Amino acid sequence: MDFYLPSSPAKTAGLLRGQGWFTERQAKIAATRIIRDDLSKKEQDRPITWNDAKLAVVDTKLWTHLIITFVGMMSLTPIGTYLPTMIKTSGFSTTDSNLLTVPSFFINLIFSILIAKSSDYYGEVALHALIGTLWSLIGFIALEFLPDNAGRWSWYGAALFTASSPSWHGMQIAWMSSNIAPVGKRALALGAVIGAANINGVPGSQIYQDSDAPRYRTGNWINIGLTIATIFLFLFQRFRYSLTNVWREKKWNNMSDEERKRYLQTTKDVGSNRLDFRFRL
Repeated sequence: MDFYLPSSPAKTAGLLRGQGWFTERQAKIAATRIIRDDLSKKEQDRPITWNDAKLAVVDTKLWTHLIITFVGMMSLTPIGTYLPTMIKTSGFSTTDSNLLTVPSFFINLIFSILIAKSSDYYGEVALHALIGTLWSLIGFIALEFLPDNAGRWSWYGAALFTASSPSWHGMQIAWMSSNIAPVGKRALALGAVIGAANINGVPGSQIYQDSDAPRYRTGNWINIGLTIATIFLFLFQRFRYSLTNVWREKKWNNMSDEERKRYLQTTKDVGSNRLDFRFRL
């Protein structure tokens, strides 16, 4: 894919792509739309520098996104791994248990797409991401408090609901990416968040223990705690972005035209640290 995909709309012609995908006019329109959406993409070909690394390391907003990923996705690991086992221990055969996991993937896919489209339409990421986390929270609470004498279909329904929670990870990455600049810093941030999404599987795989089977009461309480923490982290990050936008807007509006011009010409602030940069919520 790396050899096939072009680096920009203006560079679609190539050995594997033939004469290109767009006419000259179409390429200009596409490039203009991309740059209007994010001015930092004018520097797309700029190499990553040590200054980009420094900006990434000291950006606490980036660290919050990494913590959201690490903590929030940790609780998804055990339910995804142990779902067939949980269904089987509730009274189904091995074959039926495996087949009964299938609906969770379709439900997850459908609702993930619908929520992502709604997020893009309304321009609001954090509150839409909360849908998936609240969904998981309700599911873990149901698994924890179902009575021991509940029927197997009740257990299956609770497990299916929990495993079907819509994915917020893609929206969270897009949210982080749109709020981080310049390009070099963003590239490092994307690598870091993917790393956080993979590393959380190590502790996540230890949440459900054999000694805690088949109800996994301790594990479910851990998942409940992780999910509640994720909800607060999403709300905290959104509040922080909103507060920063209000402060920057107020300071920007209090500046004269001459002061704004001088700032744009002389400021050492770069990317998302600039006074005229507004964060997406």
